[in-house]
Amino acid sequence: MRWLVLAAAVTVWTPFAAAQTLNVQSGDHVGFTRLVIPIGVDRSWNIVERDSRTWDVELEPPVDGFNTANAFDLIQRTRLAALEDNTDLTLLLSCDCPISGFRHQDQYLVIDISDPPEDQDPQIEFDETTLADRELERARAAEALPNLASLLSGADRLPTLAASPPGHGQPAPAETIEAGNELPNPQIEEAAQIMAEQLARAAASGLLDASLGEPQTFADPVETHSVPDQETEESGAADEVPAAIEPDAAQEQIARPDNFPIRTHTSIDPRIVLDRPLSPQPSQGACSAEPFEARNWADTETFEQGLGELRLGLYDDRDDLIEEGAEALALYYLYHGFGAEARYWLMQLEAPSEDLLSAANLVDGSSEAGFSEVDSPADCSDGALLWHYLDGAVAADLSADDVAAIQRAYARLPTPLRDLLGPRLARALHLDRKEEAARNVRDIINRGGRVPEAELRMLDFDLGISAVESIAGTQDALTGMLTGNASDAVSTMAQALAFDRNVGVRPGPERLTAAEALLRENGSGPETDLLWQEVVLGHAALGSIDTALSMLGSTNREVSVFEETLTALIADRVAVEDTATLLVLAHSFGARWRPEGSDAGRAQVSAIALLREAGLYEAAQILRDVRRPLILPAQADDARSAIDPIVAAWNARDWDELSGTATGAHYEIATRMAARGNPPDASEETLRDLEVVVAAVADSQSLRQAINEILAHPSPE
Repeated sequence: MRWLVLAAAVTVWTPFAAAQTLNVQSGDHVGFTRLVIPIGVDRSWNIVERDSRTWDVELEPPVDGFNTANAFDLIQRTRLAALEDNTDLTLLLSCDCPISGFRHQDQYLVIDISDPPEDQDPQIEFDETTLADRELERARAAEALPNLASLLSGADRLPTLAASPPGHGQPAPAETIEAGNELPNPQIEEAAQIMAEQLARAAASGLLDASLGEPQTFADPVETHSVPDQETEESGAADEVPAAIEPDAAQEQIARPDNFPIRTHTSIDPRIVLDRPLSPQPSQGACSAEPFEARNWADTETFEQGLGELRLGLYDDRDDLIEEGAEALALYYLYHGFGAEARYWLMQLEAPSEDLLSAANLVDGSSEAGFSEVDSPADCSDGALLWHYLDGAVAADLSADDVAAIQRAYARLPTPLRDLLGPRLARALHLDRKEEAARNVRDIINRGGRVPEAELRMLDFDLGISAVESIAGTQDALTGMLTGNASDAVSTMAQALAFDRNVGVRPGPERLTAAEALLRENGSGPETDLLWQEVVLGHAALGSIDTALSMLGSTNREVSVFEETLTALIADRVAVEDTATLLVLAHSFGARWRPEGSDAGRAQVSAIALLREAGLYEAAQILRDVRRPLILPAQADDARSAIDPIVAAWNARDWDELSGTATGAHYEIATRMAARGNPPDASEETLRDLEVVVAAVADSQSLRQAINEILAHPSPE
């Protein structure tokens, strides 16, 4: 009975658990309209065309419905006319617009409806009834305006002013006003009031712009003082002074030395520099000490929470962009990890922040975002140091305090940026040999549980973290990543080939063929260097030495990549004692090899020893000569004047002295030369002994080897 009740409950509850409604969000951009649907990670999508203006968005598994109530709050219907919520989401377009879609951050389906090509004009249907109503409304508004011309047409009602008005500030003579017009025309005041109303309406409609920053008294009449000309002085009117200025006040104003209208300078006067900054400027190699905290750019946890309010605050009543609103929207996009959108709105500003533009480039995945180089990390704030370091713009070595500041700033990042920038930060710290800090960042990413498993495994391989499972389990995981991580197939394939090589497993021909296909598809850029190296080593492991040598000889990779690959190939051939391949490598590429580091040095010494053991002295000498000589400090005069006794004995051919002091080939030659005067007896019976013949041949071989070493290094070391 309990099982029956439980089965019935599951049957009733399942449709409600499976039911799901997805919100459809929208936004208008320059050239396209964007729809965003949160479909999740485990749901596939497809966009099917019914006709040129009808498209269906199909989801698998399907959802219960789509919430399109707010889809047209922020967009017009010039591209998208309507949305229908059927079994699938149907898009009804207003034009023959191309449609494209892609998945963002594995969570969102983004659909872009672009403008039609230039040769096709969008056909937008207008309602004729609406247009007629608008024309009627405009005609009524025009008829309601007063006719100013009728108010000013009656010339007999207006006062007649003198042809040449008197001086400023003086009333007009009474005889200049005609009889019957002693009082001002009352309609002039009414006309002025109507004109003021018309100006106010024009300003409200955007036809006039107010002059900002001007005082309200800028249009008041100003008393001016005219200087009498020469004719006035000759006529005797020069002594007349206007009543507005007293003579004593005028003389006092002219006599004040600090009221000159012109400021003059001489060569000995101090120069006034007007363009000098008021505060000290930071040095060239320092970043700003102001906080650059991404957590202050927004205060919402989900992307949908505050986007609508910010979009509504972008434009004012005249449809002019509000720069504060555009900057706030750009910071909101940056907060949630949308670099391209943030850069677009930052570029709408008159003077965008260079650091914010660089941060947008960095979030968008740019290898060089554009941050200025920093020579003194101690002068930076924690947030500024983190962003500069992620861009590789910190030239100085990081101290323990700098590494701690970077980790603190990373922990304070918002969740989207922490997941997005964490792998890049961990790899950068690993390259700088800050292993503990790199592991800390990796643990933060792992505990978050939001980064895909494939990306986390790739990070572990780059950081050198060994897998917990067995070799077979790791190989199975890499195979699964190759099939499910198509966005980073190049790095995944390189890691899979490198893992097989490190554990001593030869790559399969099918996997090597797939790796070569990836190389042809992705070109010869820096992102394929590691895969190219593993393909070369894979061909050598399978015995295709000619293919590996051909790839080495015809490559256009960087010199460092070529030398690293050649070093790995030499070390691999030494491990299997392949002297034939080492001989070809020495004669073909040995002169171009510059081994650096402990691993390269060990490979060089092992290759030289193996070639000498096989009697290939010329090839061994080629690999020996590529070693860079040590630059020793200059010796003192007495040290340079001292002569090595072994060198002196060698130069004097003192074989007895050398046989007791020299070593190596020089010792063997000196011993032979000292015993040259007493050769052993060689009778016919002795020569017939086979052991004596074998010993003589071995002695001859040893003598030839010693002579070759003497010819290569004549002076004893």
